[in-house]
Amino acid sequence: MSPMDARSMGHVALVIGGDSAEREISLRGGQAVARALDALGVQHSVVDGPRRLLEQIASAVNQQSSGNRQLAESAEAMRDIAAHGKQSTGEQSRGVRQITQSTEQIRSMITRIDDATKELSQRSRQVVEAVSSVHKVAEGNAGRTAELDQVVEILDRLTGELKNEVGAFKA
Repeated sequence: MSPMDARSMGHVALVIGGDSAEREISLRGGQAVARALDALGVQHSVVDGPRRLLEQIASAVNQQSSGNRQLAESAEAMRDIAAHGKQSTGEQSRGVRQITQSTEQIRSMITRIDDATKELSQRSRQVVEAVSSVHKVAEGNAGRTAELDQVVEILDRLTGELKNEVGAFKA
């Protein structure tokens, strides 16, 4: 896989471990997959089971809320700068210096807003990826449950047949 192909994959969430009896096998296999992804240059995060995944979702949501607060604070600061620029127009030379400073602050805030928007977008993608992973795990669990139900039915039927055959020998 070329570095360009690895970048096209985006950031991969690798869910390993979990709470089942196969936890250790999942951890070993997952670490092997993580090493292979490292070797290929694929960006990835290793998550230990659905519980940890949900914790990461909660963390991403908290960070998203923090980003929203930063955006609100930046907007308020921009309104303050605009008011400050209005006051400085009375004195021309001082006003020019203040407008220049305000412009730099606005440029800095725009950069911060842009950075916060990018981070918010990244966190939103992580939330979507995490929810998708949880959905896949839930689907897998549902499939395993159906398989186990079939096994139980077969074992129940075979137990009845065995009882009948043992009864026939006793008689």
